[in-house]
Amino acid sequence: MIQWVDIEQEGASLTMMDRCSLTFGDDETALVSTEVPAACMASLRPTPRNATLREEVGEILFVGDPYVEVRGARLGISATDVLPVDPAAPRVFDNNGDGHSGMSVSVQILGIAEGATYALQRVRYTRSGREISAYRLDGTIEWSDERAVLEAHNPLLMGNTVGHPEPDPAKHRLAMVRVEEPSTCEQLYAYRGELLGFVELAGGL
Repeated sequence: MIQWVDIEQEGASLTMMDRCSLTFGDDETALVSTEVPAACMASLRPTPRNATLREEVGEILFVGDPYVEVRGARLGISATDVLPVDPAAPRVFDNNGDGHSGMSVSVQILGIAEGATYALQRVRYTRSGREISAYRLDGTIEWSDERAVLEAHNPLLMGNTVGHPEPDPAKHRLAMVRVEEPSTCEQLYAYRGELLGFVELAGGL
């Protein structure tokens, strides 16, 4: 995933707000492949996230606050409320304006089933890293997710799931690069390789 983020700084405190999010590549394992349409990702607008800069042993460290993002529903307590499973529930909304409640996600269970699903997703993540230069920060992302399927074209794809990230933290890499403001999110996406060192980050971003 690549995000265009505005960052405001007050002393050692940072406030981050996304303008857009775009993905490159599918979420794929040996058995299951999922794909979230670009329009769905572009519609995501998380609330502001906070982080702190800290100097330690001559390095500037970036320490993000733990964050919970709920996609496709507005919950009273985002971290603990149960994800609804009824597409008509009042807390559920059409995340990307395609006429279906929740997020649109294409799922393929190899050799068994495939099709479109409409789901809610709760993602928990914490970002941390260190300053490499005045224009770059590198680090890692700790994350987990859970998903509640509201509707599916194939009944075999109904059911709630919990994500199990790759246990090696080095596979969940974070790169933050200061850039001149692009004209569009698509322009930022097109030049992601030059900006982030895409070959270097092939193990995951």
